[in-house]
Amino acid sequence: MTNEKLFEAIGDLDDAMIGETEGIQERRNGHLGWKMTLIAAVVAGLAITAVATPQIRNALKGGKLETEDTVWLSPTNPIDGTSYEMRHHEIRLDVEFNEDAPESIENYYIPPEIPDEYTQYLGHIMKDGMFTQFGWIVEGTDRDICFYQWAGNSVPSEALVVDITTEPDAVPKHGLRTINGIEGYLVEEPTLGNNYGERKFYWSDGDYLFCLQVPCDFTDAQLEEMVTSVQLVEDIKPYLSTMTEQEIKDIFR
Repeated sequence: MTNEKLFEAIGDLDDAMIGETEGIQERRNGHLGWKMTLIAAVVAGLAITAVATPQIRNALKGGKLETEDTVWLSPTNPIDGTSYEMRHHEIRLDVEFNEDAPESIENYYIPPEIPDEYTQYLGHIMKDGMFTQFGWIVEGTDRDICFYQWAGNSVPSEALVVDITTEPDAVPKHGLRTINGIEGYLVEEPTLGNNYGERKFYWSDGDYLFCLQVPCDFTDAQLEEMVTSVQLVEDIKPYLSTMTEQEIKDIFR
């Protein structure tokens, strides 16, 4: 599969897109990885200043599933030596971005309703402000929650491809889903070997593309609560836990 390099692009961190962020190692979309040292706990007392939420325009229209014919063997787990058969799938998202969508993010969003047991390990703005990624994890586990935002006029074609890995005979659940008036696309990756499954919800207002990723055992109600909680924030800087002061200055210069 030529898009293997795109694993982690949406919902699972994309190595190609985040290679500039050194020291962050994560498990994403069929890739086996083991979280290293957690980076920077959430700043105590962070407060979100909610600004009036812009009117939602449902710009994500659908997706198309393509399944690879080849069956692959997963990388060997260095801890227990296990490997397993898997098949790759791609879901190509159909998004109608506004012609005047921004080339870099002008309005930053964040989901404030993160369960207490999760600790922030990732907070970064990439590609000259074109892409953000935030992550929270239950320490000592591989259970994480991630949130991504792309500027509409800078979304690369590979960011509209969702890579999913399943058992050879399985097909991932996917399709359009409306959550509290937001029309988006829900993709579900089941647990496979040592790779904990995920539920990923994508949506767009025409200016930005968003993705919220949660563990596969999150209920519809939990997913809806988190998606609904996503808010525009006045100051994103306190959440940029994996950026240096100089990197932040360069972004907001």
